[in-house]
Amino acid sequence: MKYVKATLRYLFAHFPKLMAIAAVPAAVVAFFMQPQGFGLVLTVKQLEAVESFSDVFFLVFSRNLILRWPYMIFVALLLIMLCISYTMGVVEKHFRVGKFSLRQPFSNINNCFASVFKVFSLLVVIYIVYKFLLVCVLTLFTYVLGNFYVADVVIAVVMAVISLAGFLFLLILLRPIIYAAATMLVYGYYFKDALGVAIKITEKDRLELNIALIFPFAVYFTVSLLLIILSAHWIVLVVVHTLLIAVLLQYVTVYVLIAMFELSGIERRDVRKYY
Repeated sequence: MKYVKATLRYLFAHFPKLMAIAAVPAAVVAFFMQPQGFGLVLTVKQLEAVESFSDVFFLVFSRNLILRWPYMIFVALLLIMLCISYTMGVVEKHFRVGKFSLRQPFSNINNCFASVFKVFSLLVVIYIVYKFLLVCVLTLFTYVLGNFYVADVVIAVVMAVISLAGFLFLLILLRPIIYAAATMLVYGYYFKDALGVAIKITEKDRLELNIALIFPFAVYFTVSLLLIILSAHWIVLVVVHTLLIAVLLQYVTVYVLIAMFELSGIERRDVRKYY
């Protein structure tokens, strides 16, 4: 749990400033998109209604979002990338010089945006492909179990287990790609070389790294699923998910840099009293 503790310690030590960076993109995602359970929580009725590819498509992408605000997908993704770039620049500079400062936002974003764009775009594509496959698999399971007259409650539990287990397994597989953004930033590598280094260094402390990466997503999924079960009002959903998304974005960004410096043996000046 050392990476979890180190990340939470840093996150809460600078919580107001880090949340200020993530507030706008988190609010946009929470309001316009379907962040409940990462969009992976589907009901039995939704899956039973699947009859064509269009039905699958609108389970992957929110029908309301696609038909009313399709441009908000690109706006939200851009805001998230700007948030991650800014945070990475601020935290990486803090680790190197020992001073936490939100000054020079454009410089920080410019230094990190290229690497963040490449990695985040790839992750988005992988997530979309995964969600398409997940919807198809869950639809098949619903159809098969329904033919055996299995209760909807049991089917719902099976779907929730498949969704969560599959997503967490995907996270572990994607861990080196997530780290590639940090190796590109710290070492100045191109993506291919950065990914190779990320794969190599993350072989150390594999269990600790997996636990630290899974931890915030598991918390997010649990809280989000609880809100769905309780049929929370949409305003409550938006507010709570804004906070969850903001914390998740900053946690993962800080975690990657903390682990990167630790695994690479790079000295962190923020942990010693240089200032």
